[in-house]
Amino acid sequence: MTDGRFALVTGGAQGIGFATAKRFLEIGFGGVLLVDRNGGRLEENAAILSELGRVETLEGDLMDLALPARAVGTALDAFGRLDVLVNAAGNTERCGITDTSHESYERLFGVNVRAPLFLMQEALISMVQQKSKKAPSSTSRACWPMVVPPISRPIRPPRQHSAHLPSRPPIQ
Repeated sequence: MTDGRFALVTGGAQGIGFATAKRFLEIGFGGVLLVDRNGGRLEENAAILSELGRVETLEGDLMDLALPARAVGTALDAFGRLDVLVNAAGNTERCGITDTSHESYERLFGVNVRAPLFLMQEALISMVQQKSKKAPSSTSRACWPMVVPPISRPIRPPRQHSAHLPSRPPIQ
């Protein structure tokens, strides 16, 4: 039996995203939308999760500026609502400051900062319309104090610093 909650999980083809989606289905979520750029692994792992419950997929790269709206729209079309957004996708590159290229910088901040911010924006709009009482996102625990409260707290989006706050920790 499901509890009627639905989640959108980026990075859902593997790692933390896959494990989170699996857990949501195990505890009774009505369905999950997995978003990932690795289409082969996405479909393979969606088949595994579909034994636990309803799984939808969307192949896409978080560097695509249109993906946040498309992902939230896909979740709403599939489920009729969105209750939880998990920004599990992430990018990392091991190099020093003198070795960081413009391309790697753009990819790191595009995937790790810009995409989650605009996914949260899209999700929050729909959650406010459906009168949700939960915050729209969770990310790495290290970022929680700077981005959005964990999903167990009421929605209190940062009003004046929503773009500024997530941009500061990398250089602190």
